[in-house]
Amino acid sequence: MGKRRTSWGLGTAQLGMNDGILNQVGKPSETIALEILRQAGTLGLDCLDTASGHVDSEELIGRFNQELVASGESLPQIVSKLPSLQARHIDKSILLQVVRDSVTASLARLHRTAIDVYLLHDPSDLRSFGGRVITALQQVKQEGLVKRIGVSVYTRREAEFALGWGCLDAIQIPINIMDHRFLQGDLLKKLAAEMDVYARSIFLQGLVLMAPEEVPSHLAIAREPLAKFRRLCKELNRTPCDVAISFVRDLEGIHRIIIRCESPAQLQQMMTFAHSPKLSPDVMTRIRCLFRNLQMGTFVTNRIPKET
Repeated sequence: MGKRRTSWGLGTAQLGMNDGILNQVGKPSETIALEILRQAGTLGLDCLDTASGHVDSEELIGRFNQELVASGESLPQIVSKLPSLQARHIDKSILLQVVRDSVTASLARLHRTAIDVYLLHDPSDLRSFGGRVITALQQVKQEGLVKRIGVSVYTRREAEFALGWGCLDAIQIPINIMDHRFLQGDLLKKLAAEMDVYARSIFLQGLVLMAPEEVPSHLAIAREPLAKFRRLCKELNRTPCDVAISFVRDLEGIHRIIIRCESPAQLQQMMTFAHSPKLSPDVMTRIRCLFRNLQMGTFVTNRIPKET
């Protein structure tokens, strides 16, 4: 499998709500949020990641899209997500209409005629309703309301199950320097062979960037791994943000990386690191040996809300 050029997308959940362990500023003002969106395009991020449940974020992106159309600029790709159907106890007889209504509501908020990538936000919907949710996604794709379909997952088992469908175009997975679950065996290779792989949670909701002494008590188990990570970064003479970004970027099989920020300055810094020198094979191996059994992603998502 050859290494494809990694592209970059902006996660927008934090533009419409307070989100993330390390969020210091809360929900940004609309002025700052729009500035972040403008800068994302300037810096080469070609995709905006949102969700139907993030109404404020979708509406903000919609206003940004109108601004781009008015100025004759090209539009970014949009990734959005279908809210959990299983959790809402939808009757299967109206399943297709519920999916279609969710898509059209997002399109209205986004001021778009089609969503580029539409994902199941709840991976359990891969199994729910006897597979009819995937059939509904295929139908709205056929109707031209969405261009590509897929799923956002949290676990290896969910990703493995997604592979079995054979009709999904994209999958979004959590992966970072302290969460190597998807690097075990050849799972990432198999995923990349069948669909585009979007990496999210590359900072583990900000935990990866925290100093050990800043870690809250309910996540105290992360302090020792963070101390090891800081020592490695010091040895490499690179910052934790730089190494965290470079590690995911240099993995084989990642098509697009979704990054999140709180300010234009933070986004500028992150994208500077996106062009940092590659980590050597030796360093990549050392990182995988240091943290391969950590499964910090599972630990974190069991103690704070799942990243959306």
